[in-house]
Amino acid sequence: MKPIGIVFIILNLVLAAAFLGYTSHAHEVNKNWRTEYEALEQSTGEQISELNVDLANARSATASAEETADTFREQRDTYKSELDSVSADLEASRAENDQLRGEIAGINATLDNFRTDIETANNLRVEAVASRDEALRAQADAEEAMQAAILAQRDAEDERDSANQAFADLQIAYDDLNASRDALQVDFDTLVAITGTAIDDIKSLPLVPATVVDLSHDIDPGLVVLNVGKNRGVKRGWTFQIYDGGTYKGEVRVDNVDETMCSAIITLDNGIAQGDSANTRLQ
Repeated sequence: MKPIGIVFIILNLVLAAAFLGYTSHAHEVNKNWRTEYEALEQSTGEQISELNVDLANARSATASAEETADTFREQRDTYKSELDSVSADLEASRAENDQLRGEIAGINATLDNFRTDIETANNLRVEAVASRDEALRAQADAEEAMQAAILAQRDAEDERDSANQAFADLQIAYDDLNASRDALQVDFDTLVAITGTAIDDIKSLPLVPATVVDLSHDIDPGLVVLNVGKNRGVKRGWTFQIYDGGTYKGEVRVDNVDETMCSAIITLDNGIAQGDSANTRLQ
């Protein structure tokens, strides 16, 4: 085969392939166009249906609006008729009011005369009431002054009785204090005589805290040992109050004093125990 024949064959094959591709593309384009057309036709049909529904609704609304307008026209005509009737009544009322104003003017003139007479009578009545009130006030002031004098006299008598009673109570209290002072003096003298403590040593005890470090009931009424002694100025005859926290436990009186310790006799025992705190002054 000649080369030119081979070229023509190849050219025919290329043209056939190109035509086949074009045909295939045209078929695909035609298929897509038909699909889009059908979709557009369907959408257009739905829109037309919706527009028909809207048109029917609009026609119904228009008919309803026309009926409402007719109703409003009828009401307008009725109101206009009523307004004409009310206007006529108003004119008649105006005429009656003009007549009444004339009559009222005459009545007012008569009332002015009555007011003048009443005002004169009221002035006379006010003057009479003022005179009566003044007399009543004077009488009330006199009665009030008399009552005040009676109350003042009664208060003075009550104050006198209260003062006498207070004086009598003070006298009783004074006698009781003297009796208590004498009894305390006897007790104090007895304490000094028993303990042999100098008066100056127990007149004013310093604040000395301590702790019960030992306790014994072998000796009646009992003996405690405190952890303070001459180093804290403790002297024989001092009294310590015993506590457990905020609970009062009793009282002890110092009997023997060492350098750092002292022993004390229990004078009041409410359950004193080892470890309780002690103090030379009442809390």
